[in-house]
Amino acid sequence: MELPYIDIPLAELTEPDRTPGAVTAMGHYAGIYFYIEYPILLYWKKHPHLKDKKVISVFKKLIKNFDHHKGSSLEGIISRAVKAELLRSKVEEGRTYTYGEVISCVRLVKNIAKTHRSSNGRGYLHWVETFFVGKLPETKEEIKEYILKYER
Repeated sequence: MELPYIDIPLAELTEPDRTPGAVTAMGHYAGIYFYIEYPILLYWKKHPHLKDKKVISVFKKLIKNFDHHKGSSLEGIISRAVKAELLRSKVEEGRTYTYGEVISCVRLVKNIAKTHRSSNGRGYLHWVETFFVGKLPETKEEIKEYILKYER
């Protein structure tokens, strides 16, 4: 995903409220979630040794400081992608998120990543890939098969 370098601090793209948001309404925050997770999938394809532990570390860095990451680093790529979505959302939809909502989205995805464990260290990465190819398990049997395949 090639995005222009967005060197605008997150605080300038959001409302200043840093109160954590209730961000579990995935549809309401779909753009932010998309631009957190899709870059991870693309990065993994270019860096096949990537593991969940590194992705969780990236999320922790973004929660602590969303700005000033190297452009080629995963945290820099995610930061730029989310900022581009924030700009698009503001211009095209008139929608402005709060600083707290954006960081809460990152926190939620970090917690989701921590729940997808596997012996090969890529349970979350496989989950993201499965989501983007449209093959999420739906039935109890499909869920069981998925867990046995990717999260053992």
